[in-house]
Amino acid sequence: MKRILITIIAILSLTGCSTEDVCGNITGYDYNCNTTGVNDCVYYVYIDGQRENVIYSTWNEARVGDYICLESIW
Repeated sequence: MKRILITIIAILSLTGCSTEDVCGNITGYDYNCNTTGVNDCVYYVYIDGQRENVIYSTWNEARVGDYICLESIW
């Protein structure tokens, strides 16, 4: 029983969710409406030059120079 418990704990620690926030200054924003083949767009915010996918409301409120933190969902 102890061995099973240790195995379960090991698996959970290796695959558990860890939120790695992406924080920095917004350096730009963009969108692409041609990636999905339907009338849907993908929105991007550049944080310190690194492109990050965001939802529309985040993209719409993005202002160059603002500091932002995005929580990773992966």
